[in-house]
Amino acid sequence: MSDNIDNQKSLLIWLDDSNSDSQENVIVRQELCLLNSNFKMFQTKNECEEYIKSQSADVHITLIVNGRLGHQLVPNIHDLPQIIAIYVYCMNQEEHKKWALNFAKVKGVLADFNDLRRNLQPSHTDTCHYSIVSELPTTDTTKTVITQIESTYELDDSYFISDTCFDCFVRMKMDLTEKDDFVSLCQDALQRSENLLPILREFQEGYDPNQAIFWLYRHPFFHVFIDNMFKLAHIDSMLPCRFFIHDIHKQFEQHKCTSTIEVYKSEIISKEKFQKLNSFNGKIIAMKSFFLGSTDRNTALLYMPDISSSNEYQRILFIIEANPQIENVKLFAKISSLTKKEDPNDVLFMIGSLFKITEIENEEDGVINIKM
Repeated sequence: MSDNIDNQKSLLIWLDDSNSDSQENVIVRQELCLLNSNFKMFQTKNECEEYIKSQSADVHITLIVNGRLGHQLVPNIHDLPQIIAIYVYCMNQEEHKKWALNFAKVKGVLADFNDLRRNLQPSHTDTCHYSIVSELPTTDTTKTVITQIESTYELDDSYFISDTCFDCFVRMKMDLTEKDDFVSLCQDALQRSENLLPILREFQEGYDPNQAIFWLYRHPFFHVFIDNMFKLAHIDSMLPCRFFIHDIHKQFEQHKCTSTIEVYKSEIISKEKFQKLNSFNGKIIAMKSFFLGSTDRNTALLYMPDISSSNEYQRILFIIEANPQIENVKLFAKISSLTKKEDPNDVLFMIGSLFKITEIENEEDGVINIKM
């Protein structure tokens, strides 16, 4: 029996028929759960293939598979529009690279899980190698945020909820003991991930309000967790995060950019989604989560995979002229000194940031520039 994920557009699948209870597999499974909350694991090829084929075309599936099963499964599912990337996770790389080279969506044949995780992580973050616009952005032309759904328009309540909660949190007076509610919420989320509990204990014992952005990126779990709470606009889940958001905002105020900078962010979206995004030219898109980019164009493009063999997806590059002098603009800051990350070009935009699309243009290398 298949369970379609109608509103959950991104899916991570792992097919592996080895001992699922081995320590290594348990750890890998827990890590993959954190990389994508819509994670599923299968141990039989037929069950996995049946599930993939049951998904609608607008579901974006990244598949991880071992070498032997991959050799059997990949030819059957490679050309499905749902499949956007395949990673072969095996010990015998040389043997399985031979057949994998025949399939453009196979992005890597890897033996080390750390290499696999890095490939699944997006540019400048620790969650996914590249980011997919999984839902239609919200638009605003008259101070009213709306979401276009096919040919109709309706108020996007989730954006209002998230943005209102965020504004309240940054104004509230906080007590450091409030982090206990956040830790309890995290413990519930990590009940099957005992290997990550030491990270949570480290947070509980060592959290410093003056290092909030460091903790946001200390481990993928934290920023994925926060982003998901605001994207989904779950008020009960957002409330325990209020002290964290308050402290992050305070650090933003201390390190905010004070002059205009140009920031780049690469994305891959379906052609259908791009057509909808293209219709927003001259309008404003709203980000419901933190938005991370780079001041270095080449760095942003470095993390964009080659999809030249696919007619289903479009590579785009957001080129953002970020001006802190605009009235009521959300804060943005260079964060490399705050996160201890190696890249000095990271720029983080606050939850709820609004960007006006000013121009959409083609480029010779197949990347579409969207200027904002």
